[in-house]
Amino acid sequence: MKKEYTTISKTTVRRRSDLCWMDIDVNKLKDAAEEDETFFFECIINGICYKYHRKANFLLKHFEKKNVEIKSNKHNDAYSFYLGYESGKIYRTTSKRDVTAVCSLKKGGKLLQLDGTLRLYSNFGALHVLGRLIAQTAIWVPKKIHDSCKNGNCYAANSNVKRGKGKIRSGFDPRYPNVRLDSNCYPKSQMISALKSVYKLTVKNYHLCHIWKDTCHDPRYHTCYANLVMLPSALASLTDYDDWVQDVLKYRAWELYGWHPEESSRPKKPKNYPKDWAYPIPKQKKTKKEK
Repeated sequence: MKKEYTTISKTTVRRRSDLCWMDIDVNKLKDAAEEDETFFFECIINGICYKYHRKANFLLKHFEKKNVEIKSNKHNDAYSFYLGYESGKIYRTTSKRDVTAVCSLKKGGKLLQLDGTLRLYSNFGALHVLGRLIAQTAIWVPKKIHDSCKNGNCYAANSNVKRGKGKIRSGFDPRYPNVRLDSNCYPKSQMISALKSVYKLTVKNYHLCHIWKDTCHDPRYHTCYANLVMLPSALASLTDYDDWVQDVLKYRAWELYGWHPEESSRPKKPKNYPKDWAYPIPKQKKTKKEK
């Protein structure tokens, strides 16, 4: 999730307790639309975090069509509107008593709705449960496979491939004529092949995730094994929305491979970091009889 494409509200509106006031920088939304990115919304109400998202192009189209108010302030011109933080509906004000719905946002996923509650009751072990769930289902390849791809300071299995941006998802980018654009096929296929070879494992209903956000757009990191993890589809979206989950995966990658992107600092061990990871499968010690 790009922080520059996120808007956060920690306030409620007296007139309608179920709505909160939100602003989006006009230029920020247009930039996100040009890159075909998703815009994220976070509302922190009474300690509980409500998360929603929508494609920037979708929002821009509806804001212009519904004539959502553009409010000027000291910093920028912003689309200003009310957000129903429980329903995800966006409203523009038409009068003091009436609001008109512009569009609806999408929830980040069923587990994401638990995010605020998990943090609120983390002392009761809820965050520990989520961490254990990730630790027991996340699939990583052994370090030797990562090390086998080393070429100088680069560990990419294929250094001539990167994820495309916006509408350019295949072929070649004019700015990088020797780098092929990919929609995630290269890293996914190499992970599936590696898991089958090493663990004799065929995964179903799993999703490939990059550990460090936006590194998929860099050919040095797009196919780097230390930057890849397989997670159940139901959990995969947490890697885009939840900072704690991202920190857990980053530290686990460092713990396994001793690697992180050159532009990033060494990750720190987050609180409530889970133990007993299922993969890579630990080597079994041979008994005397087996020897």
